Amino acid sequence: MKTAIHFLLLVGIGHIAHAQALPELEPFVAETGSYIAEPEFTATQIQTFDEKDIFQSGRQNLAEIIRLSPAITGPGNLQGRQSGLSSAAEQFVALRGLPANATLVLFNGQRLAYSAGAQTDNDAVNIATLPFLAVNQIDILNQGAAATYGSDAIAGVINILSLRDYEGAKLYGYYGYADNQNSYTIGGIAGGKVDETSITVMASYEHEDNVLSKDRNLTETANFTRFGFADFRSTSANPPLILPDSGGFLQLNPGGDPNVMADYSGFDRPYDYYPEMSALSETDTASFYANVNHPLQKVNGVTTVEAYMTGYFTWMETQQNQAPAPVAADRETVDLGAGPTLLFIPATNPHNPFGENVLWEKRFSELGDRVLTTTEQNFTWQGGLQGERDALNWNWNVGISQDYSKLTATHLVNANALQSQILSTDPGSINLFGPSSLNVGNPNLASLDYTTIDKGTYRILSTNGSISDELIQTDAGPIIGAAGLELRNEYLDFSPDSLKAQGLALGAPAQAGTNGDRTVFGMFGEARVPVLNNTSTVEFLNLNLAGRGEYYSDFGWVGTPAFRIAARPKVVPVTFSGNVETGYRAPGLQQLYQGNRVNYQPISNPLDTGQGVVGVRESGYSQLDPEKSLSWGVGFEADPTDSFVFGAGFWQILQNDVIGLPSPQFLVDQAIAGNELPAGSQVTFGPGGTVTSISSRYANLGKRRVEGIDMNGAWRALESDAGSITLGGRATYIASFKEQSTPAGAYSQNAGQFDALNGVSIPRWKTRLSATGEHKGWALTLAWNFISSTRETNLSPARQPIGTRYVGSWSSFDLQLAYEYEGWTAAIGVNNLNNEQPPYSVQQANIFNIYDRSQYSILGRQFYIEVAKEF
Repeated sequence: MKTAIHFLLLVGIGHIAHAQALPELEPFVAETGSYIAEPEFTATQIQTFDEKDIFQSGRQNLAEIIRLSPAITGPGNLQGRQSGLSSAAEQFVALRGLPANATLVLFNGQRLAYSAGAQTDNDAVNIATLPFLAVNQIDILNQGAAATYGSDAIAGVINILSLRDYEGAKLYGYYGYADNQNSYTIGGIAGGKVDETSITVMASYEHEDNVLSKDRNLTETANFTRFGFADFRSTSANPPLILPDSGGFLQLNPGGDPNVMADYSGFDRPYDYYPEMSALSETDTASFYANVNHPLQKVNGVTTVEAYMTGYFTWMETQQNQAPAPVAADRETVDLGAGPTLLFIPATNPHNPFGENVLWEKRFSELGDRVLTTTEQNFTWQGGLQGERDALNWNWNVGISQDYSKLTATHLVNANALQSQILSTDPGSINLFGPSSLNVGNPNLASLDYTTIDKGTYRILSTNGSISDELIQTDAGPIIGAAGLELRNEYLDFSPDSLKAQGLALGAPAQAGTNGDRTVFGMFGEARVPVLNNTSTVEFLNLNLAGRGEYYSDFGWVGTPAFRIAARPKVVPVTFSGNVETGYRAPGLQQLYQGNRVNYQPISNPLDTGQGVVGVRESGYSQLDPEKSLSWGVGFEADPTDSFVFGAGFWQILQNDVIGLPSPQFLVDQAIAGNELPAGSQVTFGPGGTVTSISSRYANLGKRRVEGIDMNGAWRALESDAGSITLGGRATYIASFKEQSTPAGAYSQNAGQFDALNGVSIPRWKTRLSATGEHKGWALTLAWNFISSTRETNLSPARQPIGTRYVGSWSSFDLQLAYEYEGWTAAIGVNNLNNEQPPYSVQQANIFNIYDRSQYSILGRQFYIEVAKEF
């Protein structure tokens, strides 16, 4: 595989460009997965998104492009800019059904800072912060590579190679429309040489509208009884729900005297919060990128030593709507300095008509909808020296990557001010028994309205150097070796709002601070050994040996060897390959040091079918062991003609000491069944079997074994001077996905069904097939995307139907027509032509969605047009 395939990614349809590369010196370590040039990965093992792939995709950002690979699936792999009470609208990618933190994301072969929000459980890179229009190539290595890169590369590696040495200028624009959603991008690239210094710069701005849940049929209401199961509408409404000590469920009579309480026992749940929620967040993104290369030494006119600098800055702001803040005094406790207490309304309150203490649930619609605004800023800079002379290559790099996040949440309820109003004997205090009309205009209302600001920083400082050269000449060719060193420091600091940290900002999860850092020193080596070359029976037989040792300041040494083999006989046009890789993943700083986080999540409880939400306490654990893995694979790639290629490969990943945060529903199901819970987790039951609290801590859960088959093929047919037709496709089949929830627990088989431990589905099949016809500057592309059905099992009575049900398969089509003429490029297209909506899921149903957001997007059919002009 040759390095540096230069092209320009354009938003939506990808890229149409003529980026001009320096002929004499390419970026060192441009090969993904190896420090030796041309490591002989087959197309089954590594997928490169080239110019035509990007052009035909019709996608607008990196995450959407990468997810076109069928190997991309797993928890944390959110589709679209999703919404949540405590998360930014982040985009992560995951391979092989494993969490996103098992896939290493690189920028020009260098590590990137993880998302700094500390509101998610990913310990992974937010792909949305990379400068999409400055990307030159996307490599997806879907096999382990810890021997090359170290921690996190258990499932594979995604390497983003950036644009350099561009000459000329290009302006471009994109506009897309889906039902009640507009998106657009404008930007430009310019580059050239000043004396012998090559400079490339890029700037872009992107906008995506908010999509409300009410704008999609699937999510228009939280009453899921239309699908045959739970109603998630809220008892926290306005007027409030009153629970006096004397018993009963009361509410202000909605059709009569506003001061008369009515029996609430037989009422339907009164408040549907879904119509006010964002299904996809409004997003604005601005990116700036620069690359500078300057030759320091030339031999016979060819650059042999070069200084380089690459950097980018991305500013992204997302805004999402949530329903007005609910306060449930019958289940929420706050500590106002005298110990935990329920916020009951005493008999002395002037608005209390009962003459006794009462508990209550109320939604503070007087304050307006909550609005969550996340500002994320990512700065990444890399610089250094590289050299090439004969077979000797060397590189020295220093870099910094920093992600900064600020989450602002408005119209929450200040618990201190609320308690003051509850205990007040002033008739002018807030009337918690009345509808919003009784409180709007009350000067005391402003004291309740509270805004939180959480800030987080994740930073990586690194320096590394590597060298490769021919070591020994043999009859089969030279043995090439590579070696290097790396030193880096990782730092995480998350500082929540002071009231939020105390659990006194009602309407948002309580979140304590998180702080941690580590220093890592690594050594690595690699050798490619040719065994046979151009014999009577074999074109080549090569071995590749690699190993890496790293010292972590927080848990010590880890070593990872790897072995690869590639062979091509002369009797058949087939390349055979095999690999055995060891790997590991260091516990994430968030997993180690996350402070207590408390939020309320819905559960299904067969012991109390009327139960809705329960308080869940989550925390890190500083004594986690690193995950360790052994992966192997065998495959082939056949190319019987220059226009036809197909291949397949079997792979297996074995993991020990898997780190995870079990889902609340999983813990409840395990506790009811009498099974052992993961270390540090606890479920507490009250009278009648009601779940009163759940504690969940990051833990080494046990083992995981995942195996499957990758397939790929391409055929360029009917090629002539007039044009051609090209057919291509990829597919991934997950044959087995077994995992333990505790080290001594039984294995669960989750391939083709819902993975309760991680809260996502694991479809067996994911496929993308495409056909492109080209004729005199015109190109017409039709693509088919497919995700197979999954099963949901062990459903409780609260999640009808009981037993097993199938979540239907998903199939969509993309269509695009493009034309190029004298520097102009125009394309029109539609993604999800058939407007296929996500299949609904019983086990995914909660306060934010009713479908698996790791697999599907709620956006629906999207039309787009793009125009570019190159000068």
